[in-house]
Amino acid sequence: MQRAVMRVLQIHNYYREAGGEDSVLDQERRLLTSHSHDVHQFTLHNNAIRQASLLPTAFNTVWNKRVHTSICHLLLDRRIDVIHAHNTFPLISPSIYYAASSCRVPVVQTLHNYRLLCLSASCTGEDGLVRTA
Repeated sequence: MQRAVMRVLQIHNYYREAGGEDSVLDQERRLLTSHSHDVHQFTLHNNAIRQASLLPTAFNTVWNKRVHTSICHLLLDRRIDVIHAHNTFPLISPSIYYAASSCRVPVVQTLHNYRLLCLSASCTGEDGLVRTA
């Protein structure tokens, strides 16, 4: 019996310095392709912030219309089965979830840190203790 091949779209916003999230993204891509899955990537890099003004960057953090449009086109053109979102902050934005919903594509979200709950990504107080609630 032949195994079904999935078309996966990985979404990731690289930080200025490489880190563990980047390694996970690459390892996942290699694992999926080694099992004959069709993996596509949509990535942006924080180096682009140096060349952009801060006000549009701040607005795009909340809703990036260009990314929303690009993701919609990718989902339809490549007939993506599932999105695996990694880091979406600050350039990609939550607009990807709306694009996925409008195209009826499920999303798997890996939380590598607390960034969605806390901008510092660590959720620690002044005393250094982690805040969980």
